[in-house]
Amino acid sequence: MVFNTGVSGATTEECFDNEKDWLLAPKADIVFICFGMNDSVRDEVTAKIFKNNLLHFIKVMREQGALPVLQTPQLSARRKDTDRYNEIIRNVANEQEVLLVDLDEYWKSHKKDVRGMMNDPIHPNRYGHLQWARLLIKALGLPEVSQIFTVSYKQLKGKVNPFTQTGKAIFSEPKVIEILQEKRVTNWLLIGDFDTDCSFPKRTVPEHFEEIIRFKMSGDDRTSLMRFCVSIDTSKISCGEILDNYEFYIGFSHWDVVIFYPFEDVRKNELKEKIVKDFPFTINAHTV
Repeated sequence: MVFNTGVSGATTEECFDNEKDWLLAPKADIVFICFGMNDSVRDEVTAKIFKNNLLHFIKVMREQGALPVLQTPQLSARRKDTDRYNEIIRNVANEQEVLLVDLDEYWKSHKKDVRGMMNDPIHPNRYGHLQWARLLIKALGLPEVSQIFTVSYKQLKGKVNPFTQTGKAIFSEPKVIEILQEKRVTNWLLIGDFDTDCSFPKRTVPEHFEEIIRFKMSGDDRTSLMRFCVSIDTSKISCGEILDNYEFYIGFSHWDVVIFYPFEDVRKNELKEKIVKDFPFTINAHTV
């Protein structure tokens, strides 16, 4: 089970302030930490603060029994500043004997391929993220799944955006508007079958859906308030599995908004009833 607690635009300072939700609550066995690109352009996050934050994350993860894995952010338009912070990451990894996945070095050493791996000078595209996943798999010594390692760039062309109208409907919900007007940070849980009209490798992964809601639907202000999302894909995880391990999948955090996407499961109503009891504000995305 992979929990994506990454927050777009966040720095190590924000992670430090939200470490209970972002780092500790999921009680993960392995924690991937990738910061630096945003820290390097924020005056309030000096090189010293950045290093101390990384050291703190490593310490609390190890105390919890988790394996920390550091990553360097890849080649970007913020080259000069990012280089300096990436060196800090490498030094910390060496000093603390932490596994390092040096994405930046990979991007540098594959300059001819970089254009095909990026949406813009900062953000990787589908193929760039696929390469990222491959590097993580190799670094952990996991089996190199053939489906992952044989996908070509041509297979990944094209964008899938199936949630546009649904996203608009979600953000027109009176309760969502009320929450956003309170100007407080909110946690969102997304549950459902995220396999729309596409199959691997063009599968619309939950993280892609999350980005659509954050950027396409909500705008900058709402993005800053919706700071933490977790997606549970019911095409891969049954309601029985979720109910039998409820604390692991759902009960570890407080959810301000729970969104149900369409899916079929014999225990779906049972799961919904339990979630609604614990977290009253839920949305059935296909009916809003």
